[in-house]
Amino acid sequence: LFPDEWRFDWDSFHADPTGAIPLRLPFFREIAANGTRFTQSYVPAPVCAPSRSCLASGREYDRAGVPNNFDHDYPVAQETFYSLLRDRGGYHTMTAGKDDLSKSSQLGYHTGHKAQAAAGTYHQAALGFADGLRHSGKDDVINTFPTPHEMYGLYLQNQSVTTLNGTQVSAFVSHDACMKQSVWMPGTLCDSASYPDEFYEDNFVGRNAIKLLKRKPTGKPWFMQVNFPGPHPPFLVTASMAASVQHRAWPAPTDGTMTQCPQQQQQLYSDAASQPQNGGRCNYGAEIENIDRLMRDIIDYVRDTGELENTVICIASDHGDMLGDHSEQAKSKPWQGSASVPLVCSGPGIARGENYTHPVTTLDLAGTFLDFAGLSPTANMTTKSLRGLLENPSNHSAMPRAF
Repeated sequence: LFPDEWRFDWDSFHADPTGAIPLRLPFFREIAANGTRFTQSYVPAPVCAPSRSCLASGREYDRAGVPNNFDHDYPVAQETFYSLLRDRGGYHTMTAGKDDLSKSSQLGYHTGHKAQAAAGTYHQAALGFADGLRHSGKDDVINTFPTPHEMYGLYLQNQSVTTLNGTQVSAFVSHDACMKQSVWMPGTLCDSASYPDEFYEDNFVGRNAIKLLKRKPTGKPWFMQVNFPGPHPPFLVTASMAASVQHRAWPAPTDGTMTQCPQQQQQLYSDAASQPQNGGRCNYGAEIENIDRLMRDIIDYVRDTGELENTVICIASDHGDMLGDHSEQAKSKPWQGSASVPLVCSGPGIARGENYTHPVTTLDLAGTFLDFAGLSPTANMTTKSLRGLLENPSNHSAMPRAF
């Protein structure tokens, strides 16, 4: 389970130097209570596509073939751990949401593969996936507006919404309007009626993950990576999400000036209570809480099918977000808020209720999944396995690498 841009200390277990972080993440805490949590987990690169390519390839940043977000897709001739699971382990491998392994080409759209971009199938098999529902995330969804080019945008285009003032438009048009304005204004195309929870992108990913689970073959081992686009900026939330965190005291950044929350709209307009919001630390928190609920929905489905007792669950992220600390936004630089992420795993054989406090890297999730599947990395992969630490966190001889 892989949210995008989730920084290490916004996990409900930490306090900010400037005050408590009032996050409510019951599912994440439940997985931590039933598993092992790594309190110092670092990414191999604090940027979306490079970090995800390091994970996929099991290679360090300098060897993964994707130096930045926009100039290179993942080199499909380079084997992934997904391919090893599928081709050597017999696993049915699945991906849902924004995996960013074809970010430069926008799932093939910019290289002339428009039908594959729309279906999310561009290079899907070559990347090692037997099935998938792949699409872009956040800003990339609208970068060809007014014409959608990938699965989520096309889904929105086929949904009709009506604004509070009675204007009927496609959900893609209202989505674009919400993405481009920081505060809700009366008479615009973005309001509580035109930007509903049902069409929110993370919710779309959660439903698609369950759809993939429903159609997977029976009697076959499986792997799935669920790539939520949130809480990556812009921190755009629906009216109900904004309302859910509205009256909490969110800490200010360290040595920075980012707002805790946008100016409350009801202070501007008497009819504007509980409208969509864009920006602020509070809405970053609202996105994380919504993803926590979606992750529970997915695992509840696995439980209902009787497979949970034989399933390893890991929750991590591709990188963090500076959230205004030191007046920095987003990621890219190797500061703690950008380079460190939550990481917790639970499942058969994994120690329960343990915290491992020495540094580890998400690069080693690839080796960990291969280890649980009874496979080894290829000779060109540098990923190690965290399985020994997951099974016995006090066994420091199981530490896979120096730091």
